[in-house]
Amino acid sequence: MPKHYPGYRFGQDQYSRSASCDYNEGWVDLELHEWYKRTRVCVRDKVFTMFPHIASEYYTKRAAHVKENEEHRLRAMIMASIPVGEIGWKDDFHKPRIMIKQPGLVEPRTPELKPTAAGELTPPLTPIENARDNERHLSDFVLPVSASLPPAPWNVVLFLDPLPRDPPILCMPHPPPANMSQEAKLLCLARWTLFDPIHGTPYLLSSPRDKDFEMDWTSAKYLGASDQILIEWAKEMWWHTWIRQSHTNYVGMWKKRLKKEDSKAEKRRAEEEMRTKSEKLIKARLKALNLSFGFIEKN
Repeated sequence: MPKHYPGYRFGQDQYSRSASCDYNEGWVDLELHEWYKRTRVCVRDKVFTMFPHIASEYYTKRAAHVKENEEHRLRAMIMASIPVGEIGWKDDFHKPRIMIKQPGLVEPRTPELKPTAAGELTPPLTPIENARDNERHLSDFVLPVSASLPPAPWNVVLFLDPLPRDPPILCMPHPPPANMSQEAKLLCLARWTLFDPIHGTPYLLSSPRDKDFEMDWTSAKYLGASDQILIEWAKEMWWHTWIRQSHTNYVGMWKKRLKKEDSKAEKRRAEEEMRTKSEKLIKARLKALNLSFGFIEKN
């Protein structure tokens, strides 16, 4: 009707009492879309009354739809806040505090105590259920003491896997390639970000989450993080997260490369051993053959 009759209005004699839950003569001049809106609510309430089980299904789907829309909005907002190109990049960024994971040793499940603004030590925050569900523990990250006193990004420990030997070149972080999309940057930022369950304050992880994890910025909003907090986090922490990702990529690259080199070296050693063994066997057979012919082998 709006398409074929734009601007249509109900007249006094056309407005039906059955079209509204609470009929009032003052509503006779409602626009058609307002009539649709009111009638939709009436029909929905009537259906919920007749079929109560539909109500729970409706609100469940509605909540999922609202959350999905909010997630799309937050992702677009955060991507727009991440620096483009090399804006904000500095060659003298602080290097993160790196610790090499010790093989065979289990990392402590409680974080070290953090000083408050007054310099006193306070116990860490209680572990959150979300971290347990995601198979994370508090040794994987450092919680900020308060929203006003977050730890410096370069002081948050970065755990790296050990390498069999030192690579020939050092890790020198550089800005990402020019063709790196904002979606990829958003994923990188999310892999290193978690939120305080009490204040909703974002903080850096000590090791990145798996690449196939599902981003959920909406949960940060539920914890109390505002749009402004997320925008500032993306602006201020992007380069710090990229530096941490660069060190992680560096270790992962050399771990594969050194493993491949060791595998080739082991294969060459095995081939050399087989060649030596074969030569010894041939020499032994020649010696036995010479003896059978009566030749005396000279020492």
